[in-house]
Amino acid sequence: MNKSLRLSNNKKREDRTVQQRYSFDPLTLESKNVSTAMLLMNDSDSMVIAQALAALDKFASKAPENSALLISLDILPPLLPLIEHSEIYVRRFATKLLAELSTQDETKKLLMAVPSKIPYLSEVLTKELDVPLQEFSSEILSELTKMHAACADILGTEVIDVLFQRIKSQDPDVQHNSAKVMLNLLKDPEATPVFLKSPAFEFPSIIRLLQSEYPLIQMVAIDVLDMLTKQRENKEILEAFRLAKGLEELMDILEMYDWKDLHPGILTILKNVADNPSMIQHMSTSNFIRRLLQYLGDINDASLMETTLDVLGKMATTESGRKMLMDNSITETLLKYMRDENAAITRAACIAVANMMLNQQALEIFSKDNPLREIMGIIKNEAFAWETRHGAMLALCSMIQRDKSICELFLNLHQQEALLHILKQPPGKVPMEVLVTILHCFAVCAVADDTRMKALETDFIEPTLHHLESPDAQLCVAACFCLGAYSCEAHVRERFLSGKGPARLMECLKSPYMPVRQAAASLLQLMGLDAKVADAFITTGILDWMMGQKKTKNACPTWETAIETLFKSCLPAKFFYLGHIDIQDNTGEVFYVMKRLNKPFMILDELLAIRASPRSIMLVANFGDADQKFKRTDVEQVPESQQTQVRQGQEKKVTLELSSSIIPLGFIRVGMHFERAMLFKVLADQVGIPCALVRGEYGRTWIEVAVPEIEPIEVNHSLHVEDLPKRLLKPNCVVDLMDEPGKLLKIGSFEAARYCALPSALI
Repeated sequence: MNKSLRLSNNKKREDRTVQQRYSFDPLTLESKNVSTAMLLMNDSDSMVIAQALAALDKFASKAPENSALLISLDILPPLLPLIEHSEIYVRRFATKLLAELSTQDETKKLLMAVPSKIPYLSEVLTKELDVPLQEFSSEILSELTKMHAACADILGTEVIDVLFQRIKSQDPDVQHNSAKVMLNLLKDPEATPVFLKSPAFEFPSIIRLLQSEYPLIQMVAIDVLDMLTKQRENKEILEAFRLAKGLEELMDILEMYDWKDLHPGILTILKNVADNPSMIQHMSTSNFIRRLLQYLGDINDASLMETTLDVLGKMATTESGRKMLMDNSITETLLKYMRDENAAITRAACIAVANMMLNQQALEIFSKDNPLREIMGIIKNEAFAWETRHGAMLALCSMIQRDKSICELFLNLHQQEALLHILKQPPGKVPMEVLVTILHCFAVCAVADDTRMKALETDFIEPTLHHLESPDAQLCVAACFCLGAYSCEAHVRERFLSGKGPARLMECLKSPYMPVRQAAASLLQLMGLDAKVADAFITTGILDWMMGQKKTKNACPTWETAIETLFKSCLPAKFFYLGHIDIQDNTGEVFYVMKRLNKPFMILDELLAIRASPRSIMLVANFGDADQKFKRTDVEQVPESQQTQVRQGQEKKVTLELSSSIIPLGFIRVGMHFERAMLFKVLADQVGIPCALVRGEYGRTWIEVAVPEIEPIEVNHSLHVEDLPKRLLKPNCVVDLMDEPGKLLKIGSFEAARYCALPSALI
């Protein structure tokens, strides 16, 4: 089939961009008399002007350098008025020459600088009935729309609505140029929505261009359809494409092997829509899969086979697509091509296999065939490109995640060593997506206890920790996910601490990418369940920094949960930052509190390890196996008038005696609100009395308890406070530990307010 562009009178000819339509023999033009021809453009005789324009156009079409020469000689100022000349043949040649020159940036800039020209060219294409003028104006617009600013100007005209009429023109050049304008508008993010909302928008006229006898028109039509079918968020567009029988038209072209040059573009369009539910439903009611598999078997081109497998792999990303492929016995086909000698075909088949594993029936077939050795062979083959090896890794990850027996076989054969070898490669040597998939492979092995312990025989924790510092956000997220999967193991948490995990995680939390912060907060939450790790996080300064990130708290769902985990593992930190310990919080065997809020918060073990003393008094209650002096809880009765003086002298004496500001609570014999409230809380937790420790606005501390009044729910049956979960209890009374020890003061009452506030605050 002859696909050269033709004239409107059906005579075959070359494209107008190669051979000119008009020539004037009486006037010849060489570079030495270009200026003369330009002078003739100002002649009063329209025929002379037309001859000069034709000669200049012929000169410009010979080489881009000639166009640049004419522009450098300032041809544009006298040329632009001629496109609106009264004589139509002058307008034709002037517009044709301008179209030739419009490939140069200088021409585009000048047209943009003259506000009236783009609307005029748009009007010519819209309203002019002369086909040559339509052709040349559309060619100029196709060049201008390569610029974002020009697209914005064109949006204010009627061109978009008319484009769908012009691609139906009998003139192939008008069709081609109009389709190029469409394509350029679709490439502009701001112009695309306006284009798609045009009342004239329709698919059939675009799809008909695929049957043109001119390859240039077909190629542009494919590009336009490609851009349209990429509008995945616009379901109406894909539905319109389906209703226009676009799939059927594409499959018809695939079965025309003499149009093989169009097949790559056709397959790309099919890949765009292959995971759309509406499209898949349409495919299931036709012979689409059968025809596509027949094409795959018949075509003898590796590149087209690869792209066809990509289409099948894309379909396999949806449940309905996998079911439809299984109905067409796809597994045998995929296994066949996965073992192909061509690396690109192998890659595409591996990805399709990975997606098909999500179908239980397909998984059983693949597991029975057990392609593990072939997959690992591809991964280990350094002769293959990383893209192919990565496809095999995706298949491996999907298989070991879905089939425990394959996962056990994978680990028993020590195949994970090959993944670890790749994971340890120097930065930049391995693509990031490969490293991400390897980390996912290790993560899925952690699901079961036996496979988790088997996987940990391979030392992948250290390189995983190293990848927390990667500048690639996706790799950081994968590293956090992998470490979190193994965080339940104590020795993994030890490796996390010894491998500077808290400091590395701190940098992830500070990442500008929200997915990295989210993943890091999730890992912190898992690791922070261990009190030792939580203390390390606090010592690193993570908690103090996180508390100040108010904007991140709102944007990151796990941020607040991670902070709560650290508070749960370290109640002294919770009391320090929040000023209260709830009823459900048990202080345990060791609890310590700083009397004054001197930031930053310091971990007791850290202070003891470095033999440092905090600047303010820190009271410690220890019920463990430490020195007996920590167990002393006796309180000397001192007259109220002397309590403050005695207490201050007592603190100085004990501080000097211990040579430290860290004072065991048992050494305090005279206490005020703070000391008595702390003593009450730690003792109450030891005997199981639920109470909350609260530090008020003015620094005074008190105890709150829940004393519910519960009516019997059945005859002779009552619900007692000890029957209620602590999380359901709500404090409603303050315990008087000073004036009338043991007296309950109703929260909200004047007595409770007076007890909880400093005297000066009541004035």
